Amino acid sequence: MRNYKPDMEKKFKDEQITVLLFVSSHCPYCHQARAILEDLSIGYPFKFILVPEGYDSLARKYKVMSVPTIIILHYGKVVGDIVGLIPKFKLKEAFDKILEKSLKEKEV
Repeated sequence: MRNYKPDMEKKFKDEQITVLLFVSSHCPYCHQARAILEDLSIGYPFKFILVPEGYDSLARKYKVMSVPTIIILHYGKVVGDIVGLIPKFKLKEAFDKILEKSLKEKEV
């Protein structure tokens, strides 16, 4: 998982799937969400990006109101969001659906 840098946002439109994890350093659930995403990132061709506190304009853009929040982008457009900590198997199910949909669109 890579740390967010402001110049990355321009590249979101070029990436098939980008997963943004908005976190805060003092949030224990954020640490757990990060560990789960780092584990899942091995099995998916997605770009995983950690967005720490301090990027308020990006958080406003994606309407992030609390942490942890996961925003899933498909070529820069929001295709899913998950607020709060959810079990690993639920995240895997969500990623599998997004990947399947993305692959179907690629075939067309």
